[in-house]
Amino acid sequence: MLKSLWRDVRASLNRIFAIVVKEFAVTFGDKGSRMVLIAPVFLQAILFGYGATFNLERVPWVLLDESHSSASAEIVRGITGNGIFDLKRNAVSLADFEKSIDSSEALVGVYFPNDFDRKGEMMVVSDARNSTTAGIAYGYISSIATQVNAKHGGGLAVEVRDRARWNENGITRYTIVPGLIPCSRSFRCCCLPVSRSRASARTARST
Repeated sequence: MLKSLWRDVRASLNRIFAIVVKEFAVTFGDKGSRMVLIAPVFLQAILFGYGATFNLERVPWVLLDESHSSASAEIVRGITGNGIFDLKRNAVSLADFEKSIDSSEALVGVYFPNDFDRKGEMMVVSDARNSTTAGIAYGYISSIATQVNAKHGGGLAVEVRDRARWNENGITRYTIVPGLIPCSRSFRCCCLPVSRSRASARTARST
């Protein structure tokens, strides 16, 4: 009984192996199929290796400083001297401040209330429709505030509060899923000519 079972299993494995060999031969024997298999690998290596990065190179931001204190000025100098943040506007009111973020003119906004010099609380408002980028930008600003605190030996005691607009819970699928749509369309556009050429070749051989 065991020999019969092993014979059946071995025959099934041989059939599977034959199918695998056949599929590899058919796939790699056709130039279009080889391109479909190899080209996406190189394309993804270039895109994800060089294009996809969590390092920010340019962050547009808006400033609203109601305290006009030396402490807020020092933090602003740290942000502008970072080389990453590009100041788009000095807002004159909260409405002007929020408008810059809601219109996507600025990715983040830094707000110093008029009691900042006394309480040491500043607010970083981010456009969280791109939650990952907004979170990294907030981390940069928070790090700058921490460096200012350390420079003054903790005597300044700046506290950074964050507020996310349009995506308060930071749900990443709001940006990942829409981003997959153009990728899938591009991949389909690349594969469609290959599929058509293969279909035309099969039609020509059959006639």
